[in-house]
Amino acid sequence: MFSPILNRQIRKKEDKNAILRDRLSGYENLGKNSGNSSMPPSKESMKDRIVRRTRTLRKPSGKKPGGQEGHDGHRLSCSSMPDETIDDTPDYCTNCGGSLAEVERVLDYVTQVI
Repeated sequence: MFSPILNRQIRKKEDKNAILRDRLSGYENLGKNSGNSSMPPSKESMKDRIVRRTRTLRKPSGKKPGGQEGHDGHRLSCSSMPDETIDDTPDYCTNCGGSLAEVERVLDYVTQVI
Protein backbone atom coordinates (compact mmCIF):
# COMPACT_ATOMS: atom_id res chain seq x y z
CA MET A 1 0.00 0.00 0.00
CA PHE A 2 2.68 2.54 1.04
CA SER A 3 6.15 2.63 -0.38
CA PRO A 4 9.05 1.44 1.81
CA ILE A 5 10.27 5.02 2.19
CA LEU A 6 6.89 6.17 3.50
CA ASN A 7 6.70 3.19 5.87
CA ARG A 8 10.14 4.06 7.29
CA GLN A 9 9.13 7.71 7.76
CA ILE A 10 5.89 6.67 9.50
CA ARG A 11 7.81 4.37 11.89
CA LYS A 12 10.28 7.19 12.69
CA LYS A 13 7.40 9.55 13.42
CA GLU A 14 5.69 6.93 15.60
CA ASP A 15 8.93 6.33 17.54
CA LYS A 16 9.47 10.05 18.01
CA ASN A 17 5.82 10.43 19.06
CA ALA A 18 6.21 7.66 21.68
CA ILE A 19 9.35 9.31 23.09
CA LEU A 20 7.59 12.68 23.34
CA ARG A 21 4.53 11.10 24.98
CA ASP A 22 6.81 9.49 27.58
CA ARG A 23 8.43 12.85 28.35
CA LEU A 24 5.04 14.55 28.58
CA SER A 25 3.65 11.93 30.96
CA GLY A 26 6.44 12.82 33.41
CA TYR A 27 5.06 16.35 33.62
CA GLU A 28 1.42 15.34 33.85
CA ASN A 29 1.78 12.92 36.78
CA LEU A 30 3.75 15.05 39.23
CA GLY A 31 3.18 14.18 42.86
CA LYS A 32 1.50 17.06 44.61
CA ASN A 33 3.12 18.51 47.70
CA SER A 34 2.97 21.78 49.61
CA GLY A 35 5.48 23.33 47.21
CA ASN A 36 3.54 22.85 43.98
CA SER A 37 -0.09 22.88 45.16
CA SER A 38 -2.34 24.40 47.79
CA MET A 39 -1.96 21.35 50.05
CA PRO A 40 -0.70 22.36 53.52
CA PRO A 41 2.62 20.89 54.72
CA SER A 42 0.83 19.04 57.53
CA LYS A 43 -0.95 16.84 54.95
CA GLU A 44 2.29 15.58 53.38
CA SER A 45 3.61 12.12 54.13
CA MET A 46 6.84 11.74 56.13
CA LYS A 47 8.76 10.77 52.99
CA ASP A 48 7.71 14.00 51.28
CA ARG A 49 8.70 16.09 54.29
CA ILE A 50 12.22 14.69 54.18
CA VAL A 51 12.57 15.45 50.47
CA ARG A 52 11.15 18.98 50.79
CA ARG A 53 13.68 21.77 50.29
CA THR A 54 14.62 23.39 53.59
CA ARG A 55 17.42 25.71 52.49
CA THR A 56 17.11 28.95 50.56
CA LEU A 57 18.01 29.13 46.89
CA ARG A 58 19.40 32.66 47.24
CA LYS A 59 23.12 33.07 46.66
CA PRO A 60 25.08 35.13 49.21
CA SER A 61 26.03 38.59 47.89
CA GLY A 62 28.85 39.19 50.35
CA LYS A 63 27.21 42.40 51.63
CA LYS A 64 26.16 42.95 55.22
CA PRO A 65 22.40 43.03 55.89
CA GLY A 66 20.68 46.40 56.26
CA GLY A 67 21.45 49.79 54.75
CA GLN A 68 24.63 49.86 52.72
CA GLU A 69 27.51 52.29 53.20
CA GLY A 70 27.00 55.58 51.39
CA HIS A 71 23.23 55.18 50.90
CA ASP A 72 21.28 58.18 52.28
CA GLY A 73 18.01 56.35 52.73
CA HIS A 74 14.45 57.59 52.45
CA ARG A 75 12.06 58.72 55.15
CA LEU A 76 8.87 60.70 55.56
CA SER A 77 9.43 64.28 56.62
CA CYS A 78 7.37 65.95 59.34
CA SER A 79 5.17 68.88 58.38
CA SER A 80 5.69 72.13 60.27
CA MET A 81 1.98 72.99 59.86
CA PRO A 82 -0.15 69.84 60.42
CA ASP A 83 -3.80 69.93 59.34
CA GLU A 84 -5.04 68.55 62.63
CA THR A 85 -3.58 67.83 66.08
CA ILE A 86 -5.07 65.05 68.21
CA ASP A 87 -4.14 64.61 71.87
CA ASP A 88 -4.40 60.84 72.17
CA THR A 89 -3.74 60.12 75.85
CA PRO A 90 -4.94 57.04 77.72
CA ASP A 91 -7.55 57.36 80.48
CA TYR A 92 -6.45 54.26 82.40
CA CYS A 93 -3.32 52.21 83.06
CA THR A 94 -3.00 49.17 80.77
CA ASN A 95 -1.24 47.17 83.53
CA CYS A 96 -3.38 47.74 86.61
CA GLY A 97 -6.48 49.42 85.15
CA GLY A 98 -6.19 52.43 87.51
CA SER A 99 -7.36 55.91 86.49
CA LEU A 100 -4.81 58.32 84.99
CA ALA A 101 -7.03 61.42 85.34
CA GLU A 102 -4.86 63.10 88.03
CA VAL A 103 -1.44 62.05 86.64
CA GLU A 104 0.83 64.73 85.16
CA ARG A 105 1.33 64.08 81.46
CA VAL A 106 4.72 64.48 79.80
CA LEU A 107 4.83 64.65 75.99
CA ASP A 108 7.95 62.76 74.98
CA TYR A 109 7.27 62.24 71.26
CA VAL A 110 5.01 63.43 68.45
CA THR A 111 3.67 61.22 65.68
CA GLN A 112 2.27 62.62 62.47
CA VAL A 113 -0.31 60.72 60.47
CA ILE A 114 -0.17 61.52 56.76
